Amino acid sequence: MLHWSTSGELVMMAFLGGRYHFFGPLLGAALFRVMEEVLSSVTKEWMLFLGSLFILAVLFFPGGLADFLRRWAWNRR
Repeated sequence: MLHWSTSGELVMMAFLGGRYHFFGPLLGAALFRVMEEVLSSVTKEWMLFLGSLFILAVLFFPGGLADFLRRWAWNRR
């Protein structure tokens, strides 16, 4: 539990969900765990794919999942 990679996972969860939204890190944690479970059941190299998805998410969704969902809901009105 106190391995150095755990802090990296927490940072990834916060960035995926959105650091500037209250529930962003919670959404990021859920997304991270779901992707980890799905990818690890498909391949042994799941960390490579998860890291690649993380890089794409940071590039294309800089505000995280929470910001993307907020903008999507705003545009639907």
